Amino acid sequence: MSKTRFAIIGAGNIAAAYAAAFKQCPALELIAIADINAENSSKIAAGTNARIYRTYKELYECEPFLNAVIVSTPPNLHEEISCFFLNKGISVLCEKPLCTNLFGAVQIASAALKSSAVFAMASKFRYCRDLNTARDIIGSGTLGKILQVENSFNSTVDMSNRWNSNREIAGGGVLIDNGTHSVDIVRFLIGPIIEVFAIDGGNTSWLDVEENVIVLAKTVSETVATIDLSWGIDKSKPYFVSVYGTDGTLHIGWRESKYKLHKSQDWIIFGDGYDKIEAFTGKLCNFANAVAGKESLLTNIDDALASVVAIDAAYRSLETRQWQPVRQLEVSAITDVNEYSTSALSAVR
Repeated sequence: MSKTRFAIIGAGNIAAAYAAAFKQCPALELIAIADINAENSSKIAAGTNARIYRTYKELYECEPFLNAVIVSTPPNLHEEISCFFLNKGISVLCEKPLCTNLFGAVQIASAALKSSAVFAMASKFRYCRDLNTARDIIGSGTLGKILQVENSFNSTVDMSNRWNSNREIAGGGVLIDNGTHSVDIVRFLIGPIIEVFAIDGGNTSWLDVEENVIVLAKTVSETVATIDLSWGIDKSKPYFVSVYGTDGTLHIGWRESKYKLHKSQDWIIFGDGYDKIEAFTGKLCNFANAVAGKESLLTNIDDALASVVAIDAAYRSLETRQWQPVRQLEVSAITDVNEYSTSALSAVR
């Protein structure tokens, strides 16, 4: 049986996690890597037969049997590279955030809609086993009506010399970087977000982008989510998601996940935490199986767009200091991409 042939565009830290995931997927083959830094590409290619190129266009010209690419470059290049390969009929798994602005995200979505290829945004937490178990528990009604959700991604990380703190490259700071995961987690567990309110929590390193942000979000089911994001504050929380229902409480942790009903004193452990390589392997295999027509994507283009729209609304809230509605946008409803040429994400912040 022939293998699904992949290339990685962008040989940074995320690419290394994908390279490790490929070793867990014998039906897939990493055949090429493109990065302007050949040394980085060589490190990622170590132990594989992957060929190295300096540009994605050179890679495309030299790899006629390529089936799919993983776009793991900085976000400002996602639109250009994703649209290039989609227009060539080559499937694309694009890292988050999808784009630095809503217009670029809509351009990608439009290209994906027209292409015969498969497109997905890499939402790694959807492939966390504990998150999926938690979703089943929530969906079963075990916890009752879900009233509140808390998500925390906060630790001290020096971003001063990384592209993540360069507004032109990243599109913003911790809100677009970690917040993209957060809004997707809330949507995955609870449902669509309809309104957000974002608060700037102040600077710790005096970067040119936001470093500490708290976001309040309301979902269509009237659940209130609190999202706590920071590059400069280490709260050392054992759980990155907590769910509070009328009948019980659930925690998803880095090393353990558990829930407890109000009528009981006992916690029920249902998982052993987050495993990064397992999550990367899961999303890689799901994407490859979708390319092969064997299964549906766990994260589709509408999910990707929803994350961008929610983050865009959060930036609007930072600017206006008011609650902002979150547009419910579907790819099939897009008729004029120019309608999305202005957004909070594309504005100077």
